[in-house]
Amino acid sequence: MAASDLFDADNLTIIQVGLERFFVGDYVSALHILVPQYEDSLRSIVEQGGQGVVSPRRGEAGWNVQAFGEFFKSELLKSSMPKDMWHYIRIVMVEQTGWNLRNRIAHGLISPQDCTETEAVTVLHLYLLLTLFRNEGQNDID
Repeated sequence: MAASDLFDADNLTIIQVGLERFFVGDYVSALHILVPQYEDSLRSIVEQGGQGVVSPRRGEAGWNVQAFGEFFKSELLKSSMPKDMWHYIRIVMVEQTGWNLRNRIAHGLISPQDCTETEAVTVLHLYLLLTLFRNEGQNDID
C-alpha cells in the first residue's frame, strides 16, 4: 500500500494494527480500525486531485472536514475510478440500502455479530483496489 502514495506513515501504522487484528480473527476491531482509515484514504484521493474536503460550519466560524457521503459524491472521485468500483464502494460503505459500514461503525450502530470475516475481507478488497491509484492522478484500473 505504501507504494500507492495514498497512505501517510500515521495511516499506515493504524492500518497495520487493523490488519493484525484481521489476521488473528478479531473482525470487530479490524473493521473499527480499517473502515475509518479507508474513508481517510478516499479523502486523500480527493485532496491530491486538488479538491477541498472541508466545508464551512453552519452558523459558526471555522470549517469541518466533509463527511464521507458528502465528499464521496464529488465528480473528481467519481471520475477517478470505474463506475462499477465507485458503486461497489458506495454500497459497502455509505449506501443505506447496502452494508453502510462506515455509518454503522462511525455512529455505533453495528453489532458484534455483523462484524464478520465476510465484511472484513470485503474491506480488505476495497483497500487492495485503492493500491491501483497513483498520486499523479493516473491509475491502473481504467
